[in-house]
Amino acid sequence: MPAGKILVEVCHKCYPWPIYIASLLLVIAQGSLLNFGYLVPHFQGDWFWWFVADMGITAGFIVTFHAAHKFHKRTKNVAPGQEPKPEGRLEGGEWQGLLPLGYLAWLLYSGFLVARLVIIFKNIAGNLTEDVFFGPNFLKLVMAFTGPIFLLIVMSQHNAQLETRKRYYIQTLTVIVPFDIWDSIDFLEILFLYNHRSPMALNIPDSLQNIILAFSMINLILPFFCIVVLSKSYYGHRRHVLSKGWRINYVFLHILLLDGAFAVLRFILWAQYKVDISIFLIKNIVMIGVEVINVCELQQEPEDRDFDDVDAGNMDMVEVVMERDNAYINGGMENGNHGNGNQGNRDNSVTAL
Repeated sequence: MPAGKILVEVCHKCYPWPIYIASLLLVIAQGSLLNFGYLVPHFQGDWFWWFVADMGITAGFIVTFHAAHKFHKRTKNVAPGQEPKPEGRLEGGEWQGLLPLGYLAWLLYSGFLVARLVIIFKNIAGNLTEDVFFGPNFLKLVMAFTGPIFLLIVMSQHNAQLETRKRYYIQTLTVIVPFDIWDSIDFLEILFLYNHRSPMALNIPDSLQNIILAFSMINLILPFFCIVVLSKSYYGHRRHVLSKGWRINYVFLHILLLDGAFAVLRFILWAQYKVDISIFLIKNIVMIGVEVINVCELQQEPEDRDFDDVDAGNMDMVEVVMERDNAYINGGMENGNHGNGNQGNRDNSVTAL
C-alpha cells in the first residue's frame, strides 16, 4: 500500500482522538502550571481546592467529548444535507441546541480560569520578576493556551467536511475568537508594566487597572456565546438561529466589550500614561470597521432570508458530492479494492447530481 494511503487510513482511524487528547493535555497543563507556579507558592493553605476544580473541569471535558463522539458515530450514515437528530439530554434538543455540553464545558473552564487569574493579578503579579522561571512571560504563555483550547472544543463538537457550507459557517464564526483571546492576554501585560517595571513613571490608577482586568476577564468568557450560536445552529445545519435584531445587538456588544473598549483604553494609556502601543490596536480598529459594515449589511438583509444568496443550491450540491466521495473513500478503506465497478457506480451517482 502506498505511503499516502497508509497515512490517510491512519488519520481516518485515529480521528478525532488526537483532538480530545490535545485538548485535555492543554487544560491539565494550564491548570497545573497556574497552580504549581503561582498559586501554591503564595497560598499555602488553599491550593488543594484548585486541583479539585481542575479534576472537575477535566471530567467535564471527558463527558463532553464522549457525548460528541457517541453522537457522531451514531449519525455518520445520515444522508448528506439531512439534519441529524439528537437523542437524550447529553446530545441536546430544540432549545438547548446540539451537543450543549460543548458550551457548558467552556463556561465551566473559563469561569475557573478567570477566578484564578483575578487572584493572580490582584495578589501575585506585582511580585513576579523576570529572573525566575514562573515569571510574567511564562504566565502570559500559559494563559495563551486558552486560544487553542477554544478551537479544540469547537473541533470536537462537529464533523463537517472541508470546503462545505457547514465548515465555512463554523470557520466564519470561530476564526477570530483565538485572536480576541490573545488580544485580552496582551492587554494584561499593562498590569505587569505598572506593578513591576516602573510604577512611579506610569502612575496608572487602581481604578484603571481594575477596568483593564475586568474587560480582559469578560473576553475570556465571551466565546461561550459563540459556541452557543454554533450549538443552536446544529453546527451549520441551520442558519439564522437568532433574529436580525439579536445579531445586531451581538455585534454592538462585541464592539462595546472588546474591540471598542480595548481601542479606547489603549489610546488613553498611550496618550496619558506613555504606555508602549500594542499592534493589537490596529486589530481593534480594523475589527470595529468590519463589525460596523456587518451591521449595515444586516440592516439591509430581509427578515425571511434563509441561506446565503451566493449560489446556496450549488453549494448544497457540492457538499453532497464531497460527502458521498468521502463515504466512498472510507468504505474502500474498510472493504478493500472491489475493482472498477464501484468506481463506475460512484461516477454515475455524481453525474446524476
